[in-house]
Amino acid sequence: MIPGAVSGLFEEDAYVTDYVATLYPNGTLVEEFNYRLNVVGKRFLFRNWDAPLTLEHVDYPHIEFVKIVNPPGTVAYVKDADGDVSYPDSPGSYYYDVERLAYRSEVGAFNPGYYDPGTYRSCTSTWSGRRWSTTPQTTTSTSSWRANTSHTGTPR
Repeated sequence: MIPGAVSGLFEEDAYVTDYVATLYPNGTLVEEFNYRLNVVGKRFLFRNWDAPLTLEHVDYPHIEFVKIVNPPGTVAYVKDADGDVSYPDSPGSYYYDVERLAYRSEVGAFNPGYYDPGTYRSCTSTWSGRRWSTTPQTTTSTSSWRANTSHTGTPR
């Protein structure tokens, strides 16, 4: 990991400064993101997938959500491949902006009061939906992942 390596190259409104992915032998993938926000008006820090995200095992290739560790004061959410939204830490909660603005197959941390500029850490744990025969591997990058926050740039 090279902390802050991206910040000196360019200054975007929001981006990921550090990314660590650890793949375990059972197929569990744990991703850690450090997001840097340089402006006010952002409410979503998230990660989405092209593959279908599910909340339970299904009989086709998928990514199964396990857990998210979101920044304090934010609401964790999951929008699955079918468009259904769940709030793992807030049963019964409903946030219209999450329902309306989150992409399908997305996990994130929503801040209804908007994020202040700064650095935020988020961690997701997912299972790939297939069995792997590998040893644990860790990958770090500061350039291959971009913060998925551009979709929420206009405060409401």
